[in-house]
Amino acid sequence: SILADLPRRFQSPENLTQIGPFLASHGIVFIWEDSFPSMKLDGAVFALSSGQIVVAVSLRYARLDHFWFTLMHELAHVVLHADHLDTPILDDFDVVSEDIIEQQADRLASDSLIPRNEWRSCPARYTNSADDIVSFANRLGIPSQCVAGRLQRELSRYDLFTEIINKHNVREIFN
Repeated sequence: SILADLPRRFQSPENLTQIGPFLASHGIVFIWEDSFPSMKLDGAVFALSSGQIVVAVSLRYARLDHFWFTLMHELAHVVLHADHLDTPILDDFDVVSEDIIEQQADRLASDSLIPRNEWRSCPARYTNSADDIVSFANRLGIPSQCVAGRLQRELSRYDLFTEIINKHNVREIFN
């Protein structure tokens, strides 16, 4: 699936700028924008009147894990909720949504980045070891930031793994 393939195809941060042309070849317009001050928006997805799908990512946070989750979440909406896209879906991940559509997109995004069966056996979940994060990510062929970010989120410990999380600045890569 295009969803599961994307983070593996563009694992290297230097290749992120090629995501737009790749998605365009699948009929999806991809845009990114530095976030607007005080606008709480991480991503959006909608269909133009022509039916063309637009996926937008705000570079509100410069973290690679946040970029990947946001992109995968918006693409999950395309896969799961194509019939709802005549009205834009706007996402603010600082707020936990009770909306079933958002929960479905969260689940598919998470599972596409790290399959559930793999996550259950991820050694880093039990060791909190940076080496385990990197080796697990390498085995899956995904950026190690995605593993570290998921651990931070699940543990509500954003002080952990900062050396991995802050290794790349997505704003610098895209701009």
